[in-house]
Amino acid sequence: VLEDTRTVDTILLDKTGTITEGNLSVTSATPAAGFDKAELLALAGAAESSSEHPIAHAIVAAAKAVAPLAEATAFTSAPGGGVRAAVGTRMVVAGRESWLRENGIELSDEHRASLAAAQQSGATSIMVGVDGSFAGLVNLTDTVKESSAAAIAKLKELGLRPVLLTGDNAAV
Repeated sequence: VLEDTRTVDTILLDKTGTITEGNLSVTSATPAAGFDKAELLALAGAAESSSEHPIAHAIVAAAKAVAPLAEATAFTSAPGGGVRAAVGTRMVVAGRESWLRENGIELSDEHRASLAAAQQSGATSIMVGVDGSFAGLVNLTDTVKESSAAAIAKLKELGLRPVLLTGDNAAV
C-alpha cells in the first residue's frame, strides 16, 4: 500500500523480457586473427556453460549447434562483467571490455572499431579472450515485442514518462 501522496510521473521498464521477447540469439561471431568462427563459439560456449545469464544461454545454444561443448572448469563470474573458465588447457574470458581488461586482455583500435560497428547495428556484443589475447566478438540480438510500441504510447497517453533500464549500449 502506497502512503505517499505525491504523483508518480515516471515508470521504469526493464528491457529484456518486458520490451523485448527475452529470447536472445547469436547473430554473428567475428573472430580475431588466429581464431576461426567455430573455435570462437566453442570456447565462448564452454566458458559460458555454467552461467545463468540469458546472454550465456544464447551463446551456449549457438556453440552447441556447431559442436558438442567441451567441459569448463575453474568457472568464475562477475555480475555485470562476464565469466572466466578453463576450457581444456586454455583460459577463456568472456564479457564486457572492462572485464577483459581486468583479466589482462586489451583491445586494439581495430578490435574497438569492430565492437563499435556491431553495437551501432543494434547488437549486444560479448568480447572473448583466450590465453591473454583477444579472440573475437560474439554478437547477439533480441526481438522487440509487437505490443511494446502501443504499450509505451498508452503509458505516455496516461501522462507517464517511460524510462528504459538496460545494461546495453544506446543503439540496442
